[in-house]
Amino acid sequence: MTALFSDAYLKFTHLYNQLQVREEDNTIRVPEKVIRCIWNDQLFCTPSLKTREGQNLEIVYPGYWNFGKGPDFTSATIKVNGKVYEGDVELHVYATDWNAHGHSRNPDFDNVILHVYMWQGRGKVHRPQGKQKDLPFRFEIKNYLTKGILELNGELDFENYPVLNHCNVGLCHQPLAQLSREKLTQVLNAAGEARVFTKMERFNDSIIIEGYEQTFYRGVAEAMGYPENKQTFQALADTLPLTELKSLVPEKIRKAERVLHTQALLFGFSGLMNNENKAGFRKLLPIWKACRDRVPRSPLTKKDWCFRAIRPANYPYRRLAGLAHLIGRHEKTGMFADFMGSYQKILTSSGGKIPDKKTLNSFNDFFCVATDDYWANHYTPDGKTLPQHQ
Repeated sequence: MTALFSDAYLKFTHLYNQLQVREEDNTIRVPEKVIRCIWNDQLFCTPSLKTREGQNLEIVYPGYWNFGKGPDFTSATIKVNGKVYEGDVELHVYATDWNAHGHSRNPDFDNVILHVYMWQGRGKVHRPQGKQKDLPFRFEIKNYLTKGILELNGELDFENYPVLNHCNVGLCHQPLAQLSREKLTQVLNAAGEARVFTKMERFNDSIIIEGYEQTFYRGVAEAMGYPENKQTFQALADTLPLTELKSLVPEKIRKAERVLHTQALLFGFSGLMNNENKAGFRKLLPIWKACRDRVPRSPLTKKDWCFRAIRPANYPYRRLAGLAHLIGRHEKTGMFADFMGSYQKILTSSGGKIPDKKTLNSFNDFFCVATDDYWANHYTPDGKTLPQHQ
């Protein structure tokens, strides 16, 4: 029996959050993440792929989904006319997005070997320029999809990618999958312990030369940077050491004022404040101007900080403000000394056994800062006020 009704419109409305109609040109705009998912799972006919220039293309390995800045997939391997190329893959909705996003001028994209896009797009398309001649190759994916976008959307949980997908596993996946649960637990525990030893070895020289407090201060600052700003936070902690930072804060002032002074020094030294008279900096700028001549020249500028692919709640502004509160909270005995004190209490209360989840969560609270200053309800120095503290 022939169906009298079609559910195409229902499927279309279900896609509303992923596809939006562009009324100016009557086309459907597909979010770039959809292209990522298609590439990640290789949902296209792979035996007869061709580059935009007509070369034979084989995807040996699609690469690793990149969570940081730079190309969408890293460490990919492809073959073009039988020759092997290793590098990164960048994906777009339109071929013109490469230049629109400024990738040709960004050194982070010098290692891209393949530019993948859904449609050629309107306007003149300039060949993307990489570090190597004739790279990256170009691949228009639309004609090779195994199914239409609507069908793919019904099968893939785009919102939870790449957490739920099982592709792109490492070389160790297959042998580990064959182990019993007990053996696997032993291997993972051993790997965890090895990581601790590696970190201990990394901090060893710093502890000997600079002491526990400075090493801990640098480590905390580095962790606050996440992957995108890790090196910048480390540079700040190295060029503005904890002892020098504390020496610049007046002793005979209230604790809240001391935190404000610490914030002014960190913001000023970071280059993020840059003499900008914005709401979040109005209390800090006069303090910074009064003491910046006593601070070593900073190598940092606003350009050294990354805001791309970071949740606003974790912007460097709020991280620096939080670091100042941590320093102020532990100024009497020291951040590392207080941390070890908390750790010893947990060991004593648990009787040497592995603490329960509730205890471990409370231990994590050591690094949490609850305040009512400007940054408690703002993401940026001139942004809107948030309805509640974050």
